[in-house]
Amino acid sequence: MLLNLKLQNFRQFTDKVIDFASGLTAVRAAPEKGKSTIIEGILYALVGTKGLADSLADVVTWGEADSSLKATLQFRLGQTYTLTRSKSGAELMFGDERVTGQTEVTKFVENLFGAKAEALVQLMVAKQGEVRGALSGGPSKA
Repeated sequence: MLLNLKLQNFRQFTDKVIDFASGLTAVRAAPEKGKSTIIEGILYALVGTKGLADSLADVVTWGEADSSLKATLQFRLGQTYTLTRSKSGAELMFGDERVTGQTEVTKFVENLFGAKAEALVQLMVAKQGEVRGALSGGPSKA
């Protein structure tokens, strides 16, 4: 269950905090107000640049340095995890444990969810025009 997401210099959000209610959350807004950006921020926090549709340079808020982009995601899956990711690194904290490093955090998330990063992205998000998502690759890919 998602608890909250903080985006800094991520597309149109210079400093945005989203608190998710327990249960099902619907995100509703006018076009171009950041619904897809919120989803992309969650994916970036979880799996890094593999969760982005564009390069990091194209995702950072216009006029800001790539190094200023940051996503922090807090979620509960048995226990509470806090995941922070930026160009300079990634860190995942849970209980008294800590995992650091882009690759190490992504591998931890893959093991936690039981799927490779690319499959996680497809399983979590069916992009517009790609409703079949992960299923289009057949049973072995899914």
